[in-house]
Amino acid sequence: MKKNTNKVNESVELIRLGLSYQKLGAIDLAESIFNSILKHDEKNYDALYLRGVLFLNKGAINEAIQDLDDALHINNDSADLHMLCGNLKLNLGKAEESLIHYDQAIGIQPNMYQAYSNKGNALQALNRFKDAIGCYDQSLAINSEFADAYNNKGNALKAQGSLREAIQCYEQAIHISPNFIQALNNLGSVYEELGKSEVAIGFLQQALIIDPKFADAHNNLGISFLSQDLLQQAADCFLRALSIHHNYVHAYNNLGIVYLRQNNPDLAIVNFNNAINIDHNFAYAYWLKSFALLLKGDYHQGWPLYEWRWKWQGFTSTKRTFKQPLWIGQQELRGKTLLVHAEQGLGDSIQFIRYINSLVSG
Repeated sequence: MKKNTNKVNESVELIRLGLSYQKLGAIDLAESIFNSILKHDEKNYDALYLRGVLFLNKGAINEAIQDLDDALHINNDSADLHMLCGNLKLNLGKAEESLIHYDQAIGIQPNMYQAYSNKGNALQALNRFKDAIGCYDQSLAINSEFADAYNNKGNALKAQGSLREAIQCYEQAIHISPNFIQALNNLGSVYEELGKSEVAIGFLQQALIIDPKFADAHNNLGISFLSQDLLQQAADCFLRALSIHHNYVHAYNNLGIVYLRQNNPDLAIVNFNNAINIDHNFAYAYWLKSFALLLKGDYHQGWPLYEWRWKWQGFTSTKRTFKQPLWIGQQELRGKTLLVHAEQGLGDSIQFIRYINSLVSG
């Protein structure tokens, strides 16, 4: 009995030592201690949990999942562990799986307001915005000073188009936490959507004073400058965002827009291509690239890419569908009827109606 007690005491001391090393940033030393414990006791919950967190911080996601899942099999009644697993699954794009863990955490610890807020984030990822707002309200009912929940609720309201209500949430988050850069950035973004670029710029610059390396704020500030036709300032912002986050797809795309507005289609295409190389399904970049190609007179490549407009969510024209096939200039028309209809604005209709005679005579 005394021998087993000594082993337990030794394990506890090693756990404490490993945790101390982990807090000091001596990751390799901490990992070696946890490995040593698990070599002799593979079901040591604390060692599995702490090594899982260590792997997570190192970016070794698969190893983290394995350790944390093993820890859950040993102890399924830890709200903190379920919360951690939920966050991990959500970051991996597995929102449905994350909901299971958040519900487990809440079931174990009903007043865990962070779990309600994170559950709301998972519901947002599933486009269940109304349910997400309900979760944020539950979180705030437990802790009315939880700034994250106000910010997250603002995001859900913004996604629903309730911009005024979103502003109130962001403002409340900032009132609680004045240096909350994400809320300042989100507030600036909403004011930009409302067409109040000067107000947006103020909040975005405030966020960047707090954190000059906040890439999202640089990008959004660039968008506001772009709205005011301040092209060089906008380009500088997008370039700063890219210097911080080298694969920032939207910053590349926005930089392409600047060059397109400056009548520099070649540089625009370079940046649209950079965006497309990062995200092969980025419909907006393909569509914008088509404008640059058409501006260069490259109709052969430009017109096919113009079809990407239908895949971009921001394209507001309604796509009409017919049982008859779409004519793309290749099929013989003689003896057939061709329906030509307007798609976008009046200007485009006037611009292209002149080609009707060519279709009839050709």
